[in-house]
Amino acid sequence: MGPGSLTFLGPARILEDVRIVRSDFKRLQCYREQAKRLILKLVCQAGRKGLAGRVRLYKAFYYAHLLYLLREGVPLTGWDLVHMPYGPGVEDGDELISELVEAQTLVATTERVGPYPTNRYTLGPAADRRQLKPASAVEGEIIEEAVKYVTGKTAVALSAELHEFSRSWLATSNGDPLDVALDTMTDEEYARLRLEAEAAKTELRAVWGE
Repeated sequence: MGPGSLTFLGPARILEDVRIVRSDFKRLQCYREQAKRLILKLVCQAGRKGLAGRVRLYKAFYYAHLLYLLREGVPLTGWDLVHMPYGPGVEDGDELISELVEAQTLVATTERVGPYPTNRYTLGPAADRRQLKPASAVEGEIIEEAVKYVTGKTAVALSAELHEFSRSWLATSNGDPLDVALDTMTDEEYARLRLEAEAAKTELRAVWGE
């Protein structure tokens, strides 16, 4: 292929790459807004007292995704959950919270539990409760259940429970995205999945002569 052909194909390839980047950016922004809206919905469900502590907020976000996946078979949002030291966390969670606080749709108030500072999250003055209504009856039930679950436990108890039972967290390292679908499986389903994965690895080694 000569230089003339490369010159001809270059702009077309660049335009296609730009289209892909724009599409991915729009999708990412959509998922980001979904995540921020879910944070506000969870805080709204918690009532006037809101949610105490980032760990509790993140766990409510995780449980909402897990419960929705169990009920509907699809993710609640397109935003990633990630491995954090104290259990599943929200990808770029600090940034999302900061953006909500800056928009005055969320208030993060510092309070102390004994000598230790923590944040309490409540709805801000710019939050429109009409826009925070659940998109469906199922979503409403799941958000209610998730908030009720995390407010009934200490942050330590929530983290300990997830450290023991969350396969997606146990199978990853700090910062890795979580496959929450693993946490919906029974022990038998998970064991079968691992056997299938090992069999696939063995076949690949045989193909590549390793």
